[in-house]
Amino acid sequence: MISKKMKALTVFSLLASLLLLSLNSGVYAAETNLSKRTLDEISAVYDSLPKNLKQKKANLIDENIMIYDESGRIKNEIHSDGRIYDIQWDNDRIIQVTDTAGYKTVYDYSKNGQVVENIFYNNQLQTSYFREKELYQINLGKFSNAEATLKDEIAKQYSQGLVDSSTVNRLENSSVTPFAVVDYYVAGKRMNSLLSSSDFLYNNDDAMTESEIQSFLTSKNSVLRNSIKIYAINSSGNAYDTGRTVKPSKVISDAAKNAGINPRVILVTLQKESSLVTSTDTNVNRRAFHYAMGYGATDSGDITTYTGFDKQVELASAWMYDKWLHDSKLDVFLTVNGGVSKTSGGVTYAGKIQVDTFPAWVLYTYTPHVIDYSLLPTIGGGNYLFLKVFEGWWNSWYD
Repeated sequence: MISKKMKALTVFSLLASLLLLSLNSGVYAAETNLSKRTLDEISAVYDSLPKNLKQKKANLIDENIMIYDESGRIKNEIHSDGRIYDIQWDNDRIIQVTDTAGYKTVYDYSKNGQVVENIFYNNQLQTSYFREKELYQINLGKFSNAEATLKDEIAKQYSQGLVDSSTVNRLENSSVTPFAVVDYYVAGKRMNSLLSSSDFLYNNDDAMTESEIQSFLTSKNSVLRNSIKIYAINSSGNAYDTGRTVKPSKVISDAAKNAGINPRVILVTLQKESSLVTSTDTNVNRRAFHYAMGYGATDSGDITTYTGFDKQVELASAWMYDKWLHDSKLDVFLTVNGGVSKTSGGVTYAGKIQVDTFPAWVLYTYTPHVIDYSLLPTIGGGNYLFLKVFEGWWNSWYD
């Protein structure tokens, strides 16, 4: 029989081994002074793995794994860099996600359909994201007016290289009202436009191919450079390989073509929402596949339908094009940052912004924040992060 002292030593040894494994695999940030509560939660994440996969985590080199339970809900993720996630549910809603890097996301649901994602590191709140239920209502294939029909026709011609960027961008120029736009600057960057429609839409002559996307992910040392294998849990509690494998570069490429969205927009959104491309460009690191695009957090059970890397990319891309087609407006004020103005470092950030491109309307509807106030005085988050990543990767960004 094992003595209490031996048990204590065994538990301590286990936690030390877990910490060492995470450090060796690059999972932990520079700060490793985690509290006992956080270490206990990390231990629980490892314990949550199916019985026959508890050793798999230490041997992963070139694959990721998503594990579904018998009801079809995502239970765990094992990433190729050694990071592991435990996903907890209440009926059809995800309520908490904990990982082995000391991060935890807690979802609060309100009766009006709003969802708040509270993100903790070492059990200290880092930031909160507010999402509205309306975001996920899609009208795919239903043209609301003649303008939408014209936009769809020109976008399809542009995707095939039959018209150039100036033709696409004239859609915005012809819609501009005589009222002057009130410029909104953050650290010298004008935030009213974000992207032109020609940068937002898919163009066969210019879009990254699947192989180019794969090379890009590899160059960033992203976990997405590796395929995602789908496992399921049987009645005995063991996980088995379903034989289904998802290749992220193919998912991104196919979604871009099918939805008519520039694959670069998808890559930047993956980075902005979940830090899945690289962990160096965001302030909060939430690298998880089940909410890769931050899409589908509603209070109506939609989370079950929308979770999964491929679904996230496909549905979010389709939503963006649909929003560009039907609902995008110019020279109107959108509520951002919760409608609250905030002053930091002598600079006041307004709670409204006037957009002057269709993609800006789409992106501010998807993420209604110019910056993340919780990060101040550091400037980051929101669509400022989207612009910084997009320009930093493919154009020229200056601080």
